This record gives sequence, C-alpha cells and structure tokens, in this order.
Amino acid sequence: MEKLYYLVDIDRCWGCKSCQTACITEHGYEPKSGWPIEVFRIENTSEKGEAACDFVPVLCQHCDSPACLAVCGPGAIAKKEDGFVSVDEAACIGCGKCVKACVYGAILPRQREDGKRTVMKCDLCPDRRARGFMPSCGQHCIGGVFQLCAESDKARMLSAYRYNWSTGQVVYVSNILSEIGTALS
Repeated sequence: MEKLYYLVDIDRCWGCKSCQTACITEHGYEPKSGWPIEVFRIENTSEKGEAACDFVPVLCQHCDSPACLAVCGPGAIAKKEDGFVSVDEAACIGCGKCVKACVYGAILPRQREDGKRTVMKCDLCPDRRARGFMPSCGQHCIGGVFQLCAESDKARMLSAYRYNWSTGQVVYVSNILSEIGTALS
C-alpha cells in the first residue's frame, strides 16, 4: 500500500469550522468532549505589511515518529500501512499518556456515553477512504482546504505551493503565509 498524505491549504480556510462538525458527526463524538480538529485564528501581518487574519485547521499530524504511539502501553495506537495513526478504542484503557505526549494537542480524553474512558483523535476516516470517499472533514469543507494525495503525487502537488510544512502525513501548504512552522508552533 502506498503512503498517503493529507494536504491542508491554509490559504483556502476562512474559519467556518464545518470540518469540526463533520468530524464529530462522522465519529459520533459528543461536542462537549472537544474537537479532534481545531481551527485556530492567527492574526498577523501580510508580506506587504498589511494586517491579516489566517485560519489554520489543526488535526493529528500523523507523525513520522508518533510520541503517542511510543507511550501507549496497551498497544491501542498503531501506525497503519498508509502512514496514518489510529486508536483502537476497544484496546484503549483511557490512561491519558498519549494525551500528554502529543505536542499538538491532537489527542483528547473522552468519556463515552457508556461510561468507558478512552481518547479521540483524527484517524482520517479509514472506513470512508476504503469506500473511495474523502475523510469527512475534507468532503464537507466548503473552502476545499483538504486534499488526499499518494506519495507518488506528493512532489507534483507540492510544486503548486510556495511554502509547505509537516512532521508527518499532514502537510500544510500556502502561497501566502511565509512562516507556516512559526504559526503552527
């Protein structure tokens, strides 16, 4: 199986948060638990010196070397063949070590309606992708912020952008924002 990447074009995001609603609806998460994808508002100055406001959807980075995977004692977290990181809720004991280990704040504690403690994070909707659909956040994004691409297409797709930043399978791209890494840190 070829490694996949999820491109996030921050120039196209206007902060509507439809990605958040799509995610919690798709996975049956309770909004009170938090959001596996968070849209941050960043106020800054454009390259021309003008006031600017950007929105950056931040989700699990599906890291090359996931800190969450390294600390998961029961083995509930796995890096799949496509490179994406997922949580097996049945194996999760809700200890929270992965929550503390994730520097992006992309793993959240969750108490399900049945009382079981577990965690939630973006898994890029493997069931949807297996049926040929985009992850829910991408399919429902009004601005067309998200794109899936195979490793063989990555260089070609990134060549359309001036800037890119990633720590794993999620790649932030822009033709405007020159300090993506600074903005996301």
